[in-house]
Amino acid sequence: MSAQCRAIVLGLDGAPHGLVERYIADGTMPFLAELAEAGAWGCLRSSVPPVTPVAWTSMFSGVNPGKHGIFGWQNLDPRNRYATVPVHGGLCRAPRVWDYFAARDLRSGLVGVPCTYPPDSDRPGFTLPGMDAPGWEESSVRPAHLLQPIIAAHGAMPYPLGADWVPLRRGAWHLDADQARGYVDRMLAVTRTAMEACPVDVLFLVFGCTDHVGHFFSAGADHPGSAGDQALRWTFAAADAGCRRAVELWGQDGDVLVVSDHGMAELRRFLNLSQWLQQNGYTKLRSGVVEWLKTLARLTLNERTRKWVKRLQRRTLNAADPTAINPAAAQAFLWGAPFPFIQLNVAGREPRGIIARNGEFEELQASLKAALEGIRDPQTDQAVFRRVFLGDELFSGPFHAAQGPDLAVELEHGYGHIPSLNAAGPMAPPFLGDPPRSAREGGHTREGVYFAAGPRVAPRGADAMLEIHDVAAILLTLLGIEVPESFDGRAPEWVRAVDDPTKVALGTESAGTEEAYGTEDVAVVEDRLRQLGYL
Repeated sequence: MSAQCRAIVLGLDGAPHGLVERYIADGTMPFLAELAEAGAWGCLRSSVPPVTPVAWTSMFSGVNPGKHGIFGWQNLDPRNRYATVPVHGGLCRAPRVWDYFAARDLRSGLVGVPCTYPPDSDRPGFTLPGMDAPGWEESSVRPAHLLQPIIAAHGAMPYPLGADWVPLRRGAWHLDADQARGYVDRMLAVTRTAMEACPVDVLFLVFGCTDHVGHFFSAGADHPGSAGDQALRWTFAAADAGCRRAVELWGQDGDVLVVSDHGMAELRRFLNLSQWLQQNGYTKLRSGVVEWLKTLARLTLNERTRKWVKRLQRRTLNAADPTAINPAAAQAFLWGAPFPFIQLNVAGREPRGIIARNGEFEELQASLKAALEGIRDPQTDQAVFRRVFLGDELFSGPFHAAQGPDLAVELEHGYGHIPSLNAAGPMAPPFLGDPPRSAREGGHTREGVYFAAGPRVAPRGADAMLEIHDVAAILLTLLGIEVPESFDGRAPEWVRAVDDPTKVALGTESAGTEEAYGTEDVAVVEDRLRQLGYL
C-alpha cells in the first residue's frame, strides 16, 4: 500500500450546503474555502429520511438502509411490529469502510462518529463512539485501556452544546462563542490523546455542534446580527477552525474529506400526520387509552408511580409510536420520528393485519400515496411534501421487506412533523399555524455538503451533486481498494484511482449486534434524542 494512501474524514453534522456556501463567500469558514479551491466540493444529497443514524451509516457503508438495516432513530421491533426499538451501530448489517481498511492492515480512528456503538472489538485502531452511546465507558470505548486516560484528562463524553445545556422553549435559547469553541477544543484534545496511544492511518472525526446549533438557531440565518445569526456563525467558524487543527493534528500527507450527513432549514409550519391519517380513516387509535392516561396523570401519585405514568403517557401519546393504534381496525399506522414512515397493516406480516396481499395492498398503497401528494397547506396552498415514495422506490436489499416502510415522505423545506397527540385535540386540523413553544427552529433537509482535496483529488472547484452512498466509494478509491459491486455509490471522476486497486472480499452482510442497550441505557439515549426533538 502506497504511503500516499492515507485519509482524514471530518464530519460537520447537519451542515447545510447553502449556509456553508454563504460562509465560504463571506470569510466565516476560510479553511473550507481553501479546500474548495484546491479540490472539489458541492452538495451531498442525504438519505430518506435524512436523519443521523441512517445518513452516517449509508455514508460509510455505501449502501441503502435495505442493505444495512438501519431505517431511522427507531426500527420496527421484529418481535412486535406495532412497536419500535431504538437503533444503535450494532444493528448495521453491512461492512463499513473501516472494515475494508482493516482487511488491508490500515488502522482507523473513530471519534464521535454516530452509529459506532457498540464498538468493534478486533479492528485495528480506536473507537470513541458518537451520540448513540449512553456514554464513554469500558463497554463503549475500544481499546478499553483508552478510557481512563481520556476521562482523567478530559472528563466525560463531550456534548455539542455542553452537558448542562438543556433546551427550554423556542426563542429562549442562548449560546455563546466560548461554548462552541469549548466543544471543538475538547473533541480535538480527546482525539490527540487517543492518537498518541493508538496511531492510525485513517482518522474519522465528527463535530456534532453544527447540527445542534442548527436545530435551535436556524431562524437566525436570515436575520443578520441577531442572536441566532451570531450563534450559527460562532459555531460554524469554530468547526472550520477545528477542521484545520484536526488536519494538522493528523499530520500526514494524504487526502482530506469534509462531509455533512444532511442539511438544515428553518421550520415555519408543522403537520400532524397522525391526525390526518385518523381524520381520513386510515388509522384508528385504541379507544379510551389516551383519555385514561391523561386522567391518571392528574391524580396524586407517589413519585415513582408518577414517573412511570409520565413515561407511559409520553410514549402512548406519541403518534409516531405504533403501540397507540387499534390494530384490529387500522389500515395503516405511523412509525419513526421526526420523519414519519407509513406502514400498511398487512395480514400475515403484522400480528393483527387486516390488509390482504392479493391486490388490496397495492391498491391501498397507491391511493394513500396519491392522497398524501394532494395535501396542501391551507394557509399558503403549498404542497407539504416534496416527494412521497413507495418503499420499493427507496430501498432494496435483504432488510427492506422485513424492516422497511411501505411509504415514506420528504417534507418541503420549512415544514416539520409533530408526532405527539398532545399537540391537538381529536377533531383539530392537522396543521399547526404557529410552532409549539418547545419546537426546534431547524429541521433536517437532504442538502448536505462535501469537500475533497489532496494528492488523489483532481482540482475541480464547485462540482455536481453527489449521493450520500458515494462517500464510501470515494474513500475506498482514495485508499486503493476496489469498490464492491454491491455498493449503491460510485466514486466521481475527479478521484484519482490507483492503477491496480486491491479487491477486498468481506461479503454483503455482517452479523450485527441486536442487544446493545440495557433499560437505563435506553432511557439515557432517548432523553438525549428528545432534547433535540427527535422523539
